[in-house]
Amino acid sequence: WKEGRVLSEPYRQSFGTWNEVAKLFRAGMPLPKYRQHFRVYADCFTAVAAVDWLHELLRNNSNFGPDVTRQQTVQLLKKFLKNHVIEDVKGRWGSEDFEDNCHLYIEVVQPRVLTEEEIQDILNLLPFHVFSLQRTLGLTSLEDVLDPRHVNPQNIVYNMTIVNKHGVVTLEDKTDDLPHWVLSAMKGLANWLKYDASQPSYRGFERDVFKTVSDYFYSLPRPILTSEYYKLFVNILGLLQPQLEQVAIEALQLCTLFLPPASRRKLQLLMRMISRMSQNMDLPRLHDAIATHTLMAHMFSHCVLGCKEEMDLDELLATRLVSFLMDHHQEILQVHVYLQNAVQDHISYLRKVQITYPGIVGAPVPVHSFCRRISTKEFDE
Repeated sequence: WKEGRVLSEPYRQSFGTWNEVAKLFRAGMPLPKYRQHFRVYADCFTAVAAVDWLHELLRNNSNFGPDVTRQQTVQLLKKFLKNHVIEDVKGRWGSEDFEDNCHLYIEVVQPRVLTEEEIQDILNLLPFHVFSLQRTLGLTSLEDVLDPRHVNPQNIVYNMTIVNKHGVVTLEDKTDDLPHWVLSAMKGLANWLKYDASQPSYRGFERDVFKTVSDYFYSLPRPILTSEYYKLFVNILGLLQPQLEQVAIEALQLCTLFLPPASRRKLQLLMRMISRMSQNMDLPRLHDAIATHTLMAHMFSHCVLGCKEEMDLDELLATRLVSFLMDHHQEILQVHVYLQNAVQDHISYLRKVQITYPGIVGAPVPVHSFCRRISTKEFDE
């Protein structure tokens, strides 16, 4: 446990890597509710509770034994924090330090990695996805609004499957993720409390934080919806009428799946933030003359929707789109229900037929090699 080594060699040989300890921690650590600074946090734990629980686990494990100290347990939890096994309730990890105190932490949900067969099965559903989009937009063809060369099927698969419990895309490569300081600022604005002892008290602090966030999004090298899909999203704007609201929502559900995962994640987090800000009565006004909802739509329109030629960008259309995304982000930024059901049905079937039995010569033989495909109803019976 010294010099940065979490497990000594004898422990490493008998118990495996520290990842196995992390699995035990995720499987067994109690996750009650806690109240802190006038807020209730669900599914979390205090640092001291984590040390108590993990210390007891290690002491009673035959591969570790009673010689494991409480300080060694704290060092292991420091590694958990640094390697994103856990994070504090405000989303901080890595640079933060874990101490044996009452600070609140949550477990980081790790997405399941799909097999190649499951990925290919989802890719086979993409013609259905394109047909649904074409039908939703009322077009005979998508050629005028979408260049198929810009559609990466792997992005669609990733955006549907590698997500956290809230449906937000989780990036395996963190280099294109939002920086820690931006995430912290966004969470502070989204969850702003009028009376919060942890917030700096000087007048105008909230405006400084908001400027920090908006400056970051305006510094991005390309718009979140990417210029390649500009025509597609502008076409959807024709649906933004009261009687076509649900149709527009379904079209945006489908189109936002085309985005690169890093862009979809940025869109999800941005829309969650500005939607909460526009509804938060505790948040002071960010502009003396403009309501917060209107300010959000105007402020982020340019960094959300953009085209290759800046002179062709219609600011009014971009503002309308951001306003609609903000008001309906919970529906829009979830996987389209038809596609989701189809994917789940296919993956469920794959899991059922992957059961193996001994073959004639003793080797495992996949069930699907000698069984016909049956319906869900037949399987249940």
